[in-house]
Amino acid sequence: MWFVLEVSRRGCNLPLSREDLEMVIAELPSVAGIPLDIVELRLKRRDSAWTQMVVAAHAAGAVTEPDVVLAALAHRERLGSTGIGKGCVLAGIRSLAVVRPRIVLGRTTRGIEWGAADEAPVTLAVLLLSPSTQSADAHLDQLARLSQALRLQRSRQKLAEAPLALAAVLLEGRTG
Repeated sequence: MWFVLEVSRRGCNLPLSREDLEMVIAELPSVAGIPLDIVELRLKRRDSAWTQMVVAAHAAGAVTEPDVVLAALAHRERLGSTGIGKGCVLAGIRSLAVVRPRIVLGRTTRGIEWGAADEAPVTLAVLLLSPSTQSADAHLDQLARLSQALRLQRSRQKLAEAPLALAAVLLEGRTG
């Protein structure tokens, strides 16, 4: 089921225009028990892509303070790019601002300059959001599983084009 989600600046307290927040989002079955959202990324900037993805998680009730999560993502990018190469980004945030685990998959056909080591434009971005009450080990295990799912070209191509239910299966690594 697809629906258009519009979030006003007042609704999430972010300094963005209404156009920046407009997106298409779909909630899917879970990946390893974690609800999954797919966001069709509409803008060409890394920060705008993160914002679309965090706003989707906020709208789903997984994030209480989008600004805190965005600040954590900005800090993570300063430490080193989350671009893992081959057109993919993988980031994980474990925070008090996250109240329920969530995976957000951002997709675009245009490509976004991300600063990955291979300099390839990003077409798939995966964001794992975990509450601070979840153990660090569990969070890292989930990141490792997501990384494995993005490893093969065939899986990345399928994720980029997958119908919604298949994306959850691919991220779980049950098929390649």
